[in-house]
Amino acid sequence: VLLYAGQERGVAHRPDLFDRDPVQWETGKDFTPFLRRLKQIKEDPLLSDSRCTVQALPGQVLLTTHEGQGRKIVGVFCVGGMGAEVPVPLSDGSYENLITGESVQVTGGCLRTPGQPVILEQK
Repeated sequence: VLLYAGQERGVAHRPDLFDRDPVQWETGKDFTPFLRRLKQIKEDPLLSDSRCTVQALPGQVLLTTHEGQGRKIVGVFCVGGMGAEVPVPLSDGSYENLITGESVQVTGGCLRTPGQPVILEQK
């Protein structure tokens, strides 16, 4: 992760590197827990030792699949920010979004996402 001068606190202003331009840390936002969770997901051994596929799907959606060690991790990323119904290589059922902890349903081999990233694991 590469953060620049307060991005972990939602600071939009990019300070000047050569003149005194202090970062305004009091934004009321803190993305640190989110970044910590992404780091935990990234450190899963399956993500570095697996067969990985990436597919560009209609509607500006990327589908990633990591398979190995008897496990499968699937990521759905709506890069356009729009919701989509996405076919996923998972069995129907309820899964935990590894990013948010929320329950996500796969029905008829499809996942409905409101445009936010979703990472699911099938064990």
